Amino acid sequence: MRKWPTTLIAAALAFGALLTTARGADDKSLTPPAEPPVTVVEDEANFTLANGSVTARVSKRSGDLVSLKYKDLELLGASGHAAGYWSHAASGPRSRTSITIDPKTNGGERGEVSVKAISGGAALGNGPGGSTIADIEIRYTVGRGDSGVYTYSIFGRDSTDLPAVFPACYGGRSTRREGP
Repeated sequence: MRKWPTTLIAAALAFGALLTTARGADDKSLTPPAEPPVTVVEDEANFTLANGSVTARVSKRSGDLVSLKYKDLELLGASGHAAGYWSHAASGPRSRTSITIDPKTNGGERGEVSVKAISGGAALGNGPGGSTIADIEIRYTVGRGDSGVYTYSIFGRDSTDLPAVFPACYGGRSTRREGP
């Protein structure tokens, strides 16, 4: 009976443990690389949120998701409508856009943008239940290390507006199509 292989394996493991202990916990080679920080960039027409894995471009005019890339692969296709959309667009004569969570202020952990249309008592949108007399706000957010984009919609009203009428709504997307 040969115990040579077992003894050799045990010696190798012990030597490896010794090296790991000798290197110490401060050795950067033992820690996984940090995820890239979140960035938010805006131009005249769009916001772009990115974190190294996912990049989302949001229209400032409507709140539609114009582009969604995962590791440089475009996930949304063209269908005659914006690639990612809400049934009620956040567009109207009185609208505003903003960076609601600026990654420059939180070490690149999270970024969030907002596109909001102010009703002012006028009907907005044209979703499945028709238009609505309510402010429509759409927000998109990306966190460090996330592999997707979080989005939500807020329907509300100013106290000076007429009573809000809240619609049924949905989000949609166009899919990327391969081949003919």
